[in-house]
Amino acid sequence: MSDKEEISKLRDKLRQNRKTYSQTAIESRLYGSPEDDGQGEEKPAENTAGRSVSNDDGTPAKDPEAGRNESELPEEEYLSESLIERNKWTDNREDGQENKNEEYPDRAADAGQPVENRPPEAEETPEKTRKQKLFTKKYRQKRPKRPKKPKKYTKLTALKENILLIPKYILVPAVVLLLLFAVLIWYVSTDASDLKEINISGNEIITDDEIESRLDFSAGDKMFSIDPGTAEENISLLPIIVDVNVERDWWNGVTVSISEHQVVGYIENEGGYNPVLENRRVLRGYQVSPVNGPLIYFFEGEEMDGLVDNLNDIEPEIRAGISEIYFRPTDNSLGRIHLLMNDGQEIVADYRDFGEKMNHYIGMKEEIGDDTEGIIDIEIGSSFLPYDSNEARQIKSGIYNSPEAAGYVNELNTSLNSVKDTLNQFEEFEEE
Repeated sequence: MSDKEEISKLRDKLRQNRKTYSQTAIESRLYGSPEDDGQGEEKPAENTAGRSVSNDDGTPAKDPEAGRNESELPEEEYLSESLIERNKWTDNREDGQENKNEEYPDRAADAGQPVENRPPEAEETPEKTRKQKLFTKKYRQKRPKRPKKPKKYTKLTALKENILLIPKYILVPAVVLLLLFAVLIWYVSTDASDLKEINISGNEIITDDEIESRLDFSAGDKMFSIDPGTAEENISLLPIIVDVNVERDWWNGVTVSISEHQVVGYIENEGGYNPVLENRRVLRGYQVSPVNGPLIYFFEGEEMDGLVDNLNDIEPEIRAGISEIYFRPTDNSLGRIHLLMNDGQEIVADYRDFGEKMNHYIGMKEEIGDDTEGIIDIEIGSSFLPYDSNEARQIKSGIYNSPEAAGYVNELNTSLNSVKDTLNQFEEFEEE
């Protein structure tokens, strides 16, 4: 039987004796008897194990305890205190002893040797040395690090330390704002903020040069110095403008969006043509080429306003097919007009109500056919008059004569001519 099994059996006996309040000789030696506890209160206990007892004459006396033969003691009393202590240490290692024997065969061979009755100090020393030898690489002690040299305390290090003391919820926004401010300063102070492109859209009659002259800024100016509101006011003064929108197109552009009044016709003036707008205004200062609108002759004042109102009622496709419109009043029809279409068809109508009737022109043309020639009369009703009919001859006899202007028109022209003569006289007087 091995030492470990014997030790385990002895420890089991000791535990059973403690439960039944019995005390063995080993417990008496280790913990003392109840009688010794009572004597210990009166005087300190004497250790007789390490000294000799002498008689009155000085001769050594035999200790009754020492005279006891160790062989006569029970087997459990023969164990020493050091062995019990060692049993506690070995019991903690019983569960993992088999695994350790497989890993370390040298230690497994030592486990089969008999246990000696040695004090705890003598027993623990070789075990500790053996553990140090086995785990030297794993539990190698690190060398102490050399002390770092103290950093030089400068203004920069002091600044860094002060910055690190600032809370993050304050430091991060402050850094972001600082970067944005630096970018803003760079943008303002360099040519990155210069206006480089002006985009104009929506204009058909007004030229780009005319619009740019009213912006009050040009390419090369700073983007932050542009005033879109003032530019919009200046452009909106033009009679053809319906709406205008000026916006900055970051980072280096401006967009000008324009909406113009629709052109419904053109009048001849000094060898050119001025557009007539849907709001009854005539752009006298603009010479353009007629596009998608009729040439208007002999209309002034109220007649022009009535004509423009009816032209607005005509669909754009049909209006674009009208080539010329003449004002041909007669004694029987003061509002008669003569229209020439691009396809060669002639129409007689009244300028005060011909707008809605002209929207049916395509249907009337299909009923007449392309082979038949004549005049379409929509002045009162709606009828077709061939050229060989008496009615057509009567209408044609008067529509090619130039109409006389109304009385107030003649008076106005006479007044204008007198004003011009007066101005010419003042110029001649200043020259003299």
